[in-house]
Amino acid sequence: MKKNMAVLDRLIRLAIAIVLIILLFTQGFTTPWNYVVMAISILFIITSIAGSCPAYTLLHLDTRQFKESPAAYKNKSA
Repeated sequence: MKKNMAVLDRLIRLAIAIVLIILLFTQGFTTPWNYVVMAISILFIITSIAGSCPAYTLLHLDTRQFKESPAAYKNKSA
């Protein structure tokens, strides 16, 4: 898969997933919605590690700053 997530985007997703998992394990799994939240947290972890979000691909989004290498931008400005 092509990477389409910026580093900040990946870190935010990872932080949200960790907080949600900690909350789930400290509060216990009392409702079926807790399992849904757990699945979303796992999905956030997987996408942040991979650097690619399937939803971004479907919506043609890319949060990375450079589409090419940063060196290519330096050569164009010179």
